[in-house]
Amino acid sequence: MNLKKIEIIKIDLNYDPIKLLEYYNTLEHKDINDIRITYKREWVKRNKTTFDGDKIGDLKKFDRNRNRPQHVRRDFVSECNKDETVIKDICEQIREKISDAEFGTITFFLQKAGEDVPLHGDWPYRKNSLLIVPIFTPPFELTNAITYYKDGGEYVVDQPAVMDVMSTHGVKNIDKDRLMLHIEIPNLTVEEVNDRIGI
Repeated sequence: MNLKKIEIIKIDLNYDPIKLLEYYNTLEHKDINDIRITYKREWVKRNKTTFDGDKIGDLKKFDRNRNRPQHVRRDFVSECNKDETVIKDICEQIREKISDAEFGTITFFLQKAGEDVPLHGDWPYRKNSLLIVPIFTPPFELTNAITYYKDGGEYVVDQPAVMDVMSTHGVKNIDKDRLMLHIEIPNLTVEEVNDRIGI
């Protein structure tokens, strides 16, 4: 019996995209390469190696030196305060659905029109599951972007969803600027999230 692997689970949440955008506009927007790697120590131990630096750009440089394939990312990342009311409200809703969910990095990701995201895995920046909350309020609107998995499915993210960030995935057809709130759930795999919300 061949069971289909769970990659993305849609989830119902109440949130105000205008308040999220207002909060986003108060934050610093950094190039993805300047973002700190969360699980460097685990990654180093698992790969029985070491590298200098602690940012995504440092890891890419390290991989380039090992002749590992590179992908260009032009995302802009804005790190959130977990205690900000608009963020706290979403986290509380998740806890109502998934009582043992832990929250790791919480960020906004801005992907510009025409800047498709090549196949990649999020480890060691983040691990296991990621709640993605699309923000549709001017100047942002639904795009034709498709989140896809290597040898897997294709998904239009038009509502909040929890996705597997450990499997190789990418985004294509980004035809308009795209803003999403990302809330990492590092302690649960996407299958475990699915079990808890009963879908």
